[in-house]
Amino acid sequence: MRSIVSLSAVAAVMALFPACKGPQANSVVVGEYAMSLINDTTQTEYQIVSASRSRNIHGEISVIGEPEASLLISESLLTCDRFDNISGRAKSDGLPDFAGETISPILDRFNGSYAKIVASGKEDLLSEINVRNYVAALDTACYLNAYDKDKIVQKSGAKLVILSSVLSSAFGYDDIDTLNALTGSKVKVISPVHAMLDEAWEACGEGMNIGVWTTSDVLQSGVYAKVFDKMRDQRGDKTAKYTVFTPAQDSTVINRFLDFMQKYADSEEKGRLQALIVDDLSVPVEELREAVKSVLAVDQDSYITYVNYIDPEFKVIGFEESVAMACYKFLRGDNAFTHKIAYPQVNLYVTAASEHDSSYVTVELKDKYLTEDLRNLMIVSTPKIFSEYVR
Repeated sequence: MRSIVSLSAVAAVMALFPACKGPQANSVVVGEYAMSLINDTTQTEYQIVSASRSRNIHGEISVIGEPEASLLISESLLTCDRFDNISGRAKSDGLPDFAGETISPILDRFNGSYAKIVASGKEDLLSEINVRNYVAALDTACYLNAYDKDKIVQKSGAKLVILSSVLSSAFGYDDIDTLNALTGSKVKVISPVHAMLDEAWEACGEGMNIGVWTTSDVLQSGVYAKVFDKMRDQRGDKTAKYTVFTPAQDSTVINRFLDFMQKYADSEEKGRLQALIVDDLSVPVEELREAVKSVLAVDQDSYITYVNYIDPEFKVIGFEESVAMACYKFLRGDNAFTHKIAYPQVNLYVTAASEHDSSYVTVELKDKYLTEDLRNLMIVSTPKIFSEYVR
């Protein structure tokens, strides 16, 4: 069940926090769990969100969601160096962009595949999961283990939260945004789809025409339709459009790209694509960029058809890079960096079944919670996190 909350109620609360900007629509649709917090603001979870009304530059950058995406984003934040840390210009300076920051992924192992949750028609459950994990990220305490009732482990609350799953961009983001508006929370929330679309609009401008390369489960979920339409309305850009496909599986990236372009050529859309958003984690983005260059070079006659559908300034927008850029821009624009002279650090957390009820708890990732599957995932996907932060 989802409920419509009139933003007159939001506006009344937001009047108490004049520095905060509330949503711009006339109403918002809120999930059952988020609505339960709104209806009873004495609940601990609501109070935790409400306590984040003050800026906390020493807070953590929390990455919440399924393990693989959360780890990949966290590794990117640890290692990326795309900006000059002094001037903020897009130029490497030999220092990690998030120097001095603490990256805190909450690996949601308990709830399993988000795609399966959505495919089973339980979108509201996924929204609830994201809200619960968001509250855990903001909390200044977590559980020692599954038997702990009192959350005896102290931690820093988050100043910025990343929803690592593409599906969370449509199922959870709006609920969290509404809670933040009602409480006046200063915590920034970033989702992959919002970050990639913002980057696309910035690069392509009004009336953009972009492609989206995604997985079959995301395609079937309708995430892009939900998020794109809302962002287009907010921007007042009625002519912006996108085309989303899942390319056929193949051994080479270039063949998969050509399959995407063939699908586009066969579609009703005939304009030149200005950018391609890629949220499929199996796609090496740099390799894809090289593939695009080879197609544009028209080394083979068979490529000419596809070149006619590609803008000369065509840009490939990657999942992890886009999220990292959105984080950097927020922290710099809000002067929210810690300004500590230190390499970024990591605190690892994981969700686990509670021993007291049917719910789950957030615990530090160590001892028995570092399962073999998580260890293997880190070794393959996030070598820096595994080598430097897993003990």
